[in-house]
Order: sequence, then structure tokens, then C-alpha cells
Amino acid sequence: MHCLKEIFSLTGENCDLDDGGALDRSEFRAFKANPSKTLRKLQASTYDERGRFLIAAIGSFAGESRLLGVASEAREELLSYTKDFEDIWEQVLRDLMAPNLTKRTLPPGQWHAWPNATMNKGMQPEFDIRLQSENTDILVDAKDYRLLNGSKWKGSNGDHYKQIIYRQLLDNPKDSDVVNILAFPSLGQKSLFEIRGCHYWKEIQDSHVFEVTVDYDLAIKGWLREISLDMDGELAKLLEQLRAFTNKIDSHD
Repeated sequence: MHCLKEIFSLTGENCDLDDGGALDRSEFRAFKANPSKTLRKLQASTYDERGRFLIAAIGSFAGESRLLGVASEAREELLSYTKDFEDIWEQVLRDLMAPNLTKRTLPPGQWHAWPNATMNKGMQPEFDIRLQSENTDILVDAKDYRLLNGSKWKGSNGDHYKQIIYRQLLDNPKDSDVVNILAFPSLGQKSLFEIRGCHYWKEIQDSHVFEVTVDYDLAIKGWLREISLDMDGELAKLLEQLRAFTNKIDSHD
């Protein structure tokens, strides 16, 4: 019952469930310790489509959907019902990649009113994640465009435009490189990060914006401290791959 209420809350649905069938604390702890045991029993005695969907949703919530044999497409669909997933995903990546990040704003623009041109504070961009590795500034924007039915993830025009603006407003040294990344959740990757591609304008110097997928399972387990992730090593490996990819792109021009 607790799981269902939380799931309904995340999906924005009204929940009129009472606590009559809820587990007590000891039972709920036992369920959390081994959810597959309980859910397999429910699955064996449930035949209607909605019931099976709710069992799969509880399995996804409890992190046991792989043990239930739920296909990755179904797991992706379950995640897509979460109304605030992009905010959650952003927080997960920030905690993993830049846990000590405090300031997230860039310099504000200026608004001048007609006709006397009096000045007020204008737009002030706010980035999701910024971290530094040696002489490299890394800007990461957490995105959640999980299009189903075989469609590929793709950042919007606005996503790419913003990264170019952010780059221009950074107070980084002139000899420092800037790497712009749009980070999308993925399922079933063999590594934490995988590169999807890059977009840039040859007319704009250093306008490369990379689309990278992050394995959802590994990220969540690392975030919950269920596994240990060598984030410095993972980021160093990603940067090395991105630099090699940039050289290959630039050699085509």
C-alpha cells in the first residue's frame, strides 16, 4: 500500500486507497529486504492487465523489476509516468557528479526599459551541474526525453542553444577548455556513460554540445550508496573519449 501511494503521488494520480491492507513496519522491512519473494507470489495469482501493471510498477519502485523479468521497454515506460522525473534525475546526477556544488547561477543580463533606458536585472541562467577536471570546465544539463517505440533520444534546439550561451558566460580562464554535455537516462548500458553524438556550428568556435546517456540503474545504485562508483575515473574516461571524438569531428571540416 505504501508503494502504491508513493507511485500514485509520483504519477500525479488521485489515490483513494485506505490503510486497511497496509503492511506493518516489520512486514514492510521484510518486503524491502526481499521484494521479489512477495511480488512473485502476487504475480502468480494476478491475471488482469492493470493488476500486472501495478505489480510491475511496485517492482520498479522497489528496484526489483529485473528479478521479475520485466523487459527494459516496460521499465522505461514505467519510469516515464513520473511527473517530476527530470527534477529527480537532475538531483541524482548532481549528487553523483558534483556533490559539493553550491552556486549554480551565471551572470545576469540587463533589462533596459523604454524610453529612458533605465536598467534592471535581466535573465540569469542557472545550470544543472558544473565541475572541473584539470584545465577543463564541464557543464552538464540533465535531460529527460525518453521517447518510446524505438525513437531515439534527442535534445531540443533550445537545449543546445542554452549550452552555447552558458559557455560564453563562464568566468573560466582563457586557456581552459569547456565541455558541454546533455545527459539522458538510459537502461541496460555496460558502462556508466555512453556518447550518442555531438552537434555544433562550424561558424561558432567551440560550439560542440555532446549528447551522453547515463545508465539509470548504475546511477541510482551509486546515488543510494548500494554500489561504489569511481566518479573521477568515469569522468576522466568520458573526457578522453569526448576529446578523441572532437578531434575526429574537426578533422572532417
